[in-house]
Amino acid sequence: MVIITQQTPHSKTKLSQKQKKLAKRRRAKERDALAKASNAPVPTKKNAPPNPQPASSLPPLPPAPPSSSLDSCETPYYAYAYLSPFLLTLPPKTVFYDPYFCSGLVTHNLKKLLPKSTTINSNVDFYAAIEQNRIPTFDVLITNPPYSGTHISRCLSFCLSEPKPFACLLPSYVYNKDYHQNDQMFMIIPKRRVRYVKSHVVEAKSDVTGRDDRDWTAPFHSFWFCSNSILPHYLTSEGQNFCKEQDLIIARNITEIPNEFRDVTDLQKKRKNPKQRKRDRKSK
Repeated sequence: MVIITQQTPHSKTKLSQKQKKLAKRRRAKERDALAKASNAPVPTKKNAPPNPQPASSLPPLPPAPPSSSLDSCETPYYAYAYLSPFLLTLPPKTVFYDPYFCSGLVTHNLKKLLPKSTTINSNVDFYAAIEQNRIPTFDVLITNPPYSGTHISRCLSFCLSEPKPFACLLPSYVYNKDYHQNDQMFMIIPKRRVRYVKSHVVEAKSDVTGRDDRDWTAPFHSFWFCSNSILPHYLTSEGQNFCKEQDLIIARNITEIPNEFRDVTDLQKKRKNPKQRKRDRKSK
């Protein structure tokens, strides 16, 4: 059995009063909201929240620490030309990176080989850039770091940690050091010593050729230590012909270094017989 309850007029009156109270409260809240909105300050440049600091406004990196006068030398153009079998296969707008600044001649020399390329070679502290994770974006690293202190080992440590191709012009004795990773690099050995030009005689956009012999220095026999990704360019017939023309030797590992180019600290280096040493002394 269904019981239908009949609503009395008194109950209807009570319900309508509740609705009126709720409506009154709702209107009051709306008035308060409108009042607050009308008094809210209009956003201006003064009261606007500050924008986050863009990356371009980061403080500049410190300049490179002063180097020894013996380290202040530039690499001549012909030494970069030894890398031609690799460089001439790169895209025209390749970005090179030389983290060690001297006088900026590297930019000019690489432009001669790849005219539309860009070279990043700024006077900033390379090691500070590594610590702050601010190494610029580049395609190939090519450098001739200072030979004093720990520059060579730190340079190679960075190169070997990067997937990008690299070529470092270093003294020949580096292959005999503990920090040399023989299985990750090969060597381009010029038969004649690379003569470096002293930075104080370098002029902007100059070939620095035909100068006084006192402006040049060749304290060590130098090798290009390159990532293995560059090696195939020297194993082609064109690459082999280039090496013959330029008097270059490709050593894929230490065992392939000719005896005459081995460092004096290398225990595998064979001494010349007394007659040969005597002839060498007379020829000097």
